[in-house]
Amino acid sequence: MELERDAALYACKEYASRSQDVCRTVVPKLKELISSLSSTETLKIKILGVFQNMKYDIETAGVVKELCVGVIQEQNTEQITVGCLHVLTHIVVSTLYSIKEIMSIIFSCLTEDMRGNVRDAAFLCVENITLQQPELITENEVQILVDIQHHKGSRVLSKLAKTPSKSLLTDQVLKELFDKLSDCPLNSAVSIYQICCNMMHHQSTQVYFYPLLLQAIQSDDIKLVRTILISFSRQISRTKRSVSIETAPLFSLLKTCSLPVFIEICYCLSSLKDKITRDMESRDITSIISVCEVEKGCYFTKLLLVSYTRSSEATQEVIRQQIRQFVGGLEASKSVWKLYCILRVALTNCVYSVAEHIVGVLTDYSTDPKHTTSLPP
Repeated sequence: MELERDAALYACKEYASRSQDVCRTVVPKLKELISSLSSTETLKIKILGVFQNMKYDIETAGVVKELCVGVIQEQNTEQITVGCLHVLTHIVVSTLYSIKEIMSIIFSCLTEDMRGNVRDAAFLCVENITLQQPELITENEVQILVDIQHHKGSRVLSKLAKTPSKSLLTDQVLKELFDKLSDCPLNSAVSIYQICCNMMHHQSTQVYFYPLLLQAIQSDDIKLVRTILISFSRQISRTKRSVSIETAPLFSLLKTCSLPVFIEICYCLSSLKDKITRDMESRDITSIISVCEVEKGCYFTKLLLVSYTRSSEATQEVIRQQIRQFVGGLEASKSVWKLYCILRVALTNCVYSVAEHIVGVLTDYSTDPKHTTSLPP
């Protein structure tokens, strides 16, 4: 019996997702089943799954909306309440029916319901609405997300900042968010920083860049490190002229950070080569490359080559000397592929003196019978 019922619900779900006529036919029966005292929680959840996939018209949307609102108000179990929230989200996104009431219910669950799964589901519903119908979000609801101080609220706002409704993030809202950066958990702080980088001038957000980056490095979360660096570099890249940025702390981090963080910082600095007015000085280069093992040294060498043409003549000479020394170390370890990759970067950035030296090394490799390593094609 249960197997047949599950098969019928599955078929109903598939047909109802394609036809409004089927919806009008099955909704009264499904409503009767979900309202019955004899129906189990498992059956109700499966019925809500059907409601989440229906192709609604206004009539059926109204019937199902009233049913779900009633179920939520009856303080049902977490799973049933979560299912109802997803149904209401589907209705408001697909039909724009009863927008004010449905949004009020979702935000009420988000702010007032103490059950963790229900709050998480409400955040997910708001996020889906933001992605699919951002114009449904109002200023009051943005303020609620700002006041909540929850990393999922910050994540919703960061998605809103990328939609046509980003105008809801007014200067006042951004200032409130920015003022909360120092008191937020790291995930929330990074999300807020991302929003502010999208919407504010770099001089306003730069004060939190290094403290946040240090926290992310200490937490050993490479995804957060990458997010901070990408947000920072994109914000700088959008400016129409070169900007003055204090890069010394980044150079200091290169001496002590792990390889994944080292790679991310090198990529960030490489992407900003035409925007930063202060490049590495000779002492930066010497001190960093002296503590680099082979893997870090390869990435740092590529960074030096990218910044070569913008450096002073004295710094260029230091770069050439340091790269020759590093290449000598690679020669000893037979790292032919690494040499080839550095050669490509040197040629791409027109650093022909370094490229000529590497070609000489590779030529010696290919002609020396002691070296059996084959050159890349």
